[in-house]
Amino acid sequence: MPDHELARFIDRCTFEYVRVFPHPIERVWRAIADPAEISEWFWTAAFELRLGAPFAFGPDANGIRGVILALDPPRLLRFSDPGTGVEGYFEFTLASVAGGTQVRLVQHGTPAFVPDGWPWPGLLAGWHRTIDHLGVFLDADVWRRDRAPTEAALTEMYRRIIASDPTFARRPDP
Repeated sequence: MPDHELARFIDRCTFEYVRVFPHPIERVWRAIADPAEISEWFWTAAFELRLGAPFAFGPDANGIRGVILALDPPRLLRFSDPGTGVEGYFEFTLASVAGGTQVRLVQHGTPAFVPDGWPWPGLLAGWHRTIDHLGVFLDADVWRRDRAPTEAALTEMYRRIIASDPTFARRPDP
């Protein structure tokens, strides 16, 4: 698996995934911003696409609940993520590029929240598989686990990356 497919750490509290999909920005936006479509490749979703609207991902209280913090169709959709602190969020930023659409998925936890051990290797592996699953969905393909790295393999890979990154070697108090 090429390194560019792995998450990149912006800082101790923020990481990103970048992918280019061979689809027009309007199609990729619909896959992200339409609750019915995002429910197909991410998690069951319920929201109205408007700034400040509440959202719910997941079938029960163990999912993610919050509000839409930023909205600029078809370029930006930011969801609050109270689980990572008051100012935590995850967002999708889209840009038209040669050959399709670049998708940037970012998750940010607030410094006061970020515990020792953040980011969790399993969280990184889960987001990795999620952004890859978006590509499978856009291609109208079938998610084939035999063609994708396993969550366990990705978790181990991210564990090694975190262990070798000096940003995470010495954790300052928040």
